Amino acid sequence: MAFALVAGLSSSACGAPHAIAPGGPDAVGSSPAPFPGAKGPATNGPAPPPSAPDTASAQVAAPVAKATLRLERTIPAGKWPEGVAVANGVAWIAESGSRRLLRVALEGDAPPSHVAVGRLPVEIAWAPNGKLYTLAHTDKTLWEIDPATSKARSFATVADCPAAMTIADGAAWVLQWSRCSSAGSTVVRIDLATRRQDVSPETGSDAWDLGVAGGRAWVAFSDGTLRTLAGPTLQVTGRIGTPLERGPRSVLVASPAGVFATHGKVLTRTDPASTLRTHEVTLAEPIAAMTVDADTLLAIGHRGTIWELDAATLATRRELTSPAKDAVPHAIARHGDRFVVTDHGPDGERGRLLVLSAPASAP
Repeated sequence: MAFALVAGLSSSACGAPHAIAPGGPDAVGSSPAPFPGAKGPATNGPAPPPSAPDTASAQVAAPVAKATLRLERTIPAGKWPEGVAVANGVAWIAESGSRRLLRVALEGDAPPSHVAVGRLPVEIAWAPNGKLYTLAHTDKTLWEIDPATSKARSFATVADCPAAMTIADGAAWVLQWSRCSSAGSTVVRIDLATRRQDVSPETGSDAWDLGVAGGRAWVAFSDGTLRTLAGPTLQVTGRIGTPLERGPRSVLVASPAGVFATHGKVLTRTDPASTLRTHEVTLAEPIAAMTVDADTLLAIGHRGTIWELDAATLATRRELTSPAKDAVPHAIARHGDRFVVTDHGPDGERGRLLVLSAPASAP
């Protein structure tokens, strides 16, 4: 099961985000300035190309609006619910321990329904073709779902064990572990029109997540670094960040607004066009998941706190506390002014979908 650990913070509580200036200590040819907690170089496979510049200067923290969320609905979601995708007033949830997807209407009173897929579905995402895709990790199979009919079909199978999946640029991009071991990894691009598969060279050990933005694939590693792969060729083209002591599994989300990745208590923003890290912020609570839209990065912590951050600066706009104290969040999506969260609950066997909203008085 793909679990991701990060740390999250309100900038008012744990310090302002830092702007990262080009040409600083981490620039090529100068002495590196590691992030806090660095303990020497990592050995993530073959030596990658030189790192991009990556240094920090302080910003002044703005006041942060705080409020307690309201729990609107709790919907049973089978065993070990993982990814969630929302569109047209409907939430689709990957019930990884139940070998199926859950369909929940967020508006109206239509009853929930299920669609059978392969073993251990984890990630789930919409594609511009209007179809929904989920990756069944045990079967190494990508499934395609027609939301109009709730019909599912096996779409493609990958050779190695999947670790993460995203949909972008007309393709499904799958991070897979070589020979089912985190000692090596590759990226597979599956064309959604032709089903053609292209596979990258080895990208390194302890790869945990990936995204696509700026014509590149981005892979996050447990030592806090990122690798970039050229979109057309899948060749590894660069490394971003100073290698640190290996930490918890990284979370990465990518969009035109930025590439956002985590290492321990550090969340960074990288510009997808220049590949330069522009901002970082140290967070206070481990983060389970993130999602990003045009200008807002949404992060949810392991204790259910939700942070809304400015996608350009990582400044915290709102810090929202969850009333579900026993929740174990694993994915988050936005539905209008509401938040849709998959929750393992105390034991994972009785998973839930939580629908949360901020009080009207919250800015």
